[in-house]
Amino acid sequence: MIPSPLNLKKLVRLILPAALAIAAGGCAGPSFSYKKSLVQDIAAQNYTAALKKVDESKSKQYGSKNMLLYHLDRGLLLHEAGQYKESDKSFDDAEILYDELYTKSLTGAAGTLFINDNTAPYYGKPYDKSLMHVFRALNYAYTGDIQGGLVEVRKLNLFFRGLRDKNSSGYRDDAFAEYLGGLLYQANGNTDDARISFNAAADAYKWYQRDYKVSPPPVSTAAACANCGEVIFLHYNGVSPIMVSHTIQVAWNEAVFAVRASDSIGKEDSAKFENAIVAGVYTNAITVALPGFEDIPYAIKGSEVFVDSQTYPTVLMEDIGMIEKKLLAQNLTAITLRASARAMLKYVLGEMISNQVQENQGDALGLLAKVVTSAAAAGTEVADTRSWVTLPDQLRMARIQLPPGRHNLHLTFKTADGSSAGDAVLKDIEVTPGQKTFVHYRTAD
Repeated sequence: MIPSPLNLKKLVRLILPAALAIAAGGCAGPSFSYKKSLVQDIAAQNYTAALKKVDESKSKQYGSKNMLLYHLDRGLLLHEAGQYKESDKSFDDAEILYDELYTKSLTGAAGTLFINDNTAPYYGKPYDKSLMHVFRALNYAYTGDIQGGLVEVRKLNLFFRGLRDKNSSGYRDDAFAEYLGGLLYQANGNTDDARISFNAAADAYKWYQRDYKVSPPPVSTAAACANCGEVIFLHYNGVSPIMVSHTIQVAWNEAVFAVRASDSIGKEDSAKFENAIVAGVYTNAITVALPGFEDIPYAIKGSEVFVDSQTYPTVLMEDIGMIEKKLLAQNLTAITLRASARAMLKYVLGEMISNQVQENQGDALGLLAKVVTSAAAAGTEVADTRSWVTLPDQLRMARIQLPPGRHNLHLTFKTADGSSAGDAVLKDIEVTPGQKTFVHYRTAD
């Protein structure tokens, strides 16, 4: 039976919201394949290509809801490329947007109840903000502007105070950020402030050791000579895990009941389409999508600095990937409850729409409405997999006391069993008596 124009108009009016919801499901932020391509550029230290990719993808991959991620990714790539002023501008844009979004976070999530979590803007996570200030502080430190770095340290102090007021456990402070504050206060001659920051770092590393398996680093180093300076070498190692969507789908009709589990690693659009097809075929389905992490393998697990006949191994200061995983685990119960409630709401709304169509338009169109709404509910269910993808997995450090003058730092990278995984040289690092010189190197393979 071909429906009349009037019946078609009513049908469209009833089913159109579901169809629009399917279209809205595409605003999930940067895709897995895009993230992997950025990782490849970072591993090759091709920051020019990575920056071009980010800028060309501003609309298509990030979109208006994910501008915070755009500024964060861009800011860190510029940081890696040594364009510290440009990096600070991107991070400043990110900071302004983070603060604006924070005030809107309670009202901006209404659509997540009906479609998926990606319909809300990316508001940022606590460690996004703290690491943003850390890299801004380092932008200044690498150019010798200690005062500028301390501005970021003071912002971090205020931010952590607010976190500790809200959280008695979990991520409520950042041990490396506190330690960096101590180094910068030391460099500026603020002995008391440095002591306070190092004490705060020591307190944070106590639960870091428990939760993230990161041991407390040394607070001071032995001076090699009376007028020595100190090189603070930071090794940004690896790439932080990439978030992916895992789906659990229960589908049934009068004759068949099926349970499916799948993931969207590298195939987000096809996974949503497959969920929609299965739900449409069975006519009844409840689909729940939950976020998880996919590790990006890298061989380098440690590093050493050889200079003036001495070898200085780096120590792990921050395990960013572990922090991300722990935070997700802490929030997974709330995420699961919200996703399950959303799935049930979609199912109930679909039943109401299809029953209404069946009552007004007949069994055939009622069945069609059921197929479409079931497919729409499944096709729009995807986990929020948005994260700061250009972050390293680890921050490692070596503190090296050296006599004044210019020095070459010979870097050796190590695998898990201690074998060599490559080397590099940082040339003509100038050391000034009684001063700290901050330098860094990035590996991602």
